[in-house]
Amino acid sequence: MRALDFALAFNEIDPALLQETLDRVMGERRPYRLRRLAKIALLAALLSALFIAAAYASGFLPLRNRIHQDEDLGRLIVPNGSQASAEYQAAVDWFGYRAGHADAQQDLSLSFARTPEERWISHIYSVTDREALDTLLDISRDYGLSLYTDSVLAEDPEQLSILAGTGDFFSGRMENAGGYVFADGSFKLEGRMDIDDCSLLFTLHRIYRGSIYPYNYYGRPLDFAQEEYLTALGFDVGVTVWEDGRGEISFTDGEVYINLSLDGADEALARRAADCIDFAALCSKGGIAGEILGLDRSPGANPEAAEAYDELYGSPEFQGSMDFTLWFREIFYGSTFTGVYGQEGFEDIDTQMDLLREKYGLRPAVSKAEAQWTEYSNGARYLDAGDYNLHYIPKGALYTRLEYFAPFSEYSMIWGYDTAGGERVYCACDGPEKRSCAHVLYETDGAWVLLNMHTLDVWEIQRSADSIDWSEFK
Repeated sequence: MRALDFALAFNEIDPALLQETLDRVMGERRPYRLRRLAKIALLAALLSALFIAAAYASGFLPLRNRIHQDEDLGRLIVPNGSQASAEYQAAVDWFGYRAGHADAQQDLSLSFARTPEERWISHIYSVTDREALDTLLDISRDYGLSLYTDSVLAEDPEQLSILAGTGDFFSGRMENAGGYVFADGSFKLEGRMDIDDCSLLFTLHRIYRGSIYPYNYYGRPLDFAQEEYLTALGFDVGVTVWEDGRGEISFTDGEVYINLSLDGADEALARRAADCIDFAALCSKGGIAGEILGLDRSPGANPEAAEAYDELYGSPEFQGSMDFTLWFREIFYGSTFTGVYGQEGFEDIDTQMDLLREKYGLRPAVSKAEAQWTEYSNGARYLDAGDYNLHYIPKGALYTRLEYFAPFSEYSMIWGYDTAGGERVYCACDGPEKRSCAHVLYETDGAWVLLNMHTLDVWEIQRSADSIDWSEFK
């Protein structure tokens, strides 16, 4: 209920009850003029109290109830919980710890993490060392809140709708919008939003209760003005305008919190942005992010996929390719060989290929043709598709274009996947402390087909696998 609703309901109060209240307050009968002034004062006081109560009940002024002020650290705004909530207290503890250790340098190898899950937590929450990780884990246990262990990349609003389950929530236009969706449906979306011929940078957060949200920090205190606003679609929101030129729209239904920040938006433009949003569609849930992230992709939980990669890594084709590539990088300062056997002036390369031919029984390529694919005379093929590289390695061929090798034991995720075309492939990627390389493996009787891409996003890996007709390699 809005504060206006309380004001309207105030008309229904019995005048006799008001007069009795006045008599008790005044102590005795006063002249009419004094009684009239007192009545006005009492009405104003009651209306003010009701207005404030209604404001907090309806979501008006939600920002003031989510601010934590620290004399030394500055101001923290808790995005998904008001004072006395577990989310509020956990945010104060965690981001207070972070601010107090702002000079700590992160161990980029994340070697302090003991499990793949701890590595992902450390990556998402920018944890610097073991002490910080233990502090975060303790806080989450103390307040009974979850920590995010992975996310899915949303490259545009359409993908966001699929992953987070949102409806068509914005009637205007978004540009260059992308972000991350967590398993519980919370997400962060950033980009540009066109409102009344103004293009504004925006950050949109949808956050469910029950977690410690990773995107937060202590900042310098800034003055702001906030008002309750009833949007054109009938949603009660808080509209905030900060002194640094940001406009912010806040909405909550008690379980999900919506925070939209707009750079350069004054009060009128922030109101107009709120009018363009269907908050019911924005809060709707039912996307596939939880399903994607809910699968246990640890190597121990996926023996079929682990066996497939074990077979690849143990094959003479992979061993020969790895031996050659590592040798070539050492001699030629990390570059990748793109030539063939028998090139004039590269006799040392031919010698190395001869050694590998004898060791593994592999045949090198003596010529190649450049088209959409690079095709070698020994049947190998290479494709640079932009988002990924595809390697077709016939069994018995020496292949020299593989560019990245990670010890199998260092993969943090591995799983089998049935593509949209009905082919079984095996996906794997290493942890966030590595080069963020992913592999998709497909095996036929006569060849290995390997897709390489630099990402940690499981949905992006699977979508890339879906885009390929693997059956043509049979």
